Amino acid sequence: MKQILFSCLAICLSVAASAQTYTFESGVPSNFSATNGTLTSTTEHYKEASRSLMWEANGVSTLTISDLDFQMTSSSALYMQMYLPQVTNDTLVFQFFYNGAVKREGRVLCNFRGWRELQRQYSQFGQGNNPYADKAVFTLHPASSGKRYICFDNLKLKASPDASYIPGCMWVLDYNYF
Repeated sequence: MKQILFSCLAICLSVAASAQTYTFESGVPSNFSATNGTLTSTTEHYKEASRSLMWEANGVSTLTISDLDFQMTSSSALYMQMYLPQVTNDTLVFQFFYNGAVKREGRVLCNFRGWRELQRQYSQFGQGNNPYADKAVFTLHPASSGKRYICFDNLKLKASPDASYIPGCMWVLDYNYF
């Protein structure tokens, strides 16, 4: 009986832990939406398996991930693979909301080309202690006019942080939090 209960608990915990992980192999998740842009699942650029999420933006654009339910603790992190086809020096703002209020906010400078691994512990965002999140909004603020796209793969909203991760120059706008 104990073994059955342990197995059920292990399955429930693994489902809960993976609920905030997106690989985009089955397309664009139903809780993802974009304003002033489009979201597609693409095979053009990918890092894990065979697909990634392509966000095509025209001007200031937002990518919203709704229906979330997780706690941003000091032992968890935002993690993703991010692809840029060219250096644009755009600013990508990550905001995490709970009940309509911003609980965490961070910025990435799009000063690279190709794939980059991005990781940021929630304690490195500098706002509050262990808040919950029910929505994430990524806002692209372009440095110049024109259409552009970003690809994301292996997006984890509640990842285990890698202690050996060294923040790259893309986090320069928030260097004081590291």
